[in-house]
Amino acid sequence: MSRGRQRPYRRLEHLYGTKAPRFYGHFVAPLPAQHDRTISIVLMEHIHGRDIRDLVPREKEETLCSMHKNALIDAALRLYFDIYALGVEQLDMQPRNVILRCPRSAIFLDERMPIAL
Repeated sequence: MSRGRQRPYRRLEHLYGTKAPRFYGHFVAPLPAQHDRTISIVLMEHIHGRDIRDLVPREKEETLCSMHKNALIDAALRLYFDIYALGVEQLDMQPRNVILRCPRSAIFLDERMPIAL
């Protein structure tokens, strides 16, 4: 991972542990079983919680009350704008990337760029 790709993680540093998982570093490793094809590995803090996809499965999303739906949308938007205010544009706000922890707390994760609510 180039320094340019690490820059967004560094910009989110003051959100570590609250709205973004801690970024521990990056390395490239070969996969011997795949003819030494290399993969990029990003080391981040493990977040205990459940992502929105687990909390509201597709088959149940129509039954979610408007109060809960609005709370999830509000939390995700607040997170998005907190991240954007630091100069990081998050392009993958999929439900799998927003992890809810204790009440009113969420964290954003993305294989390309981690973040949290």
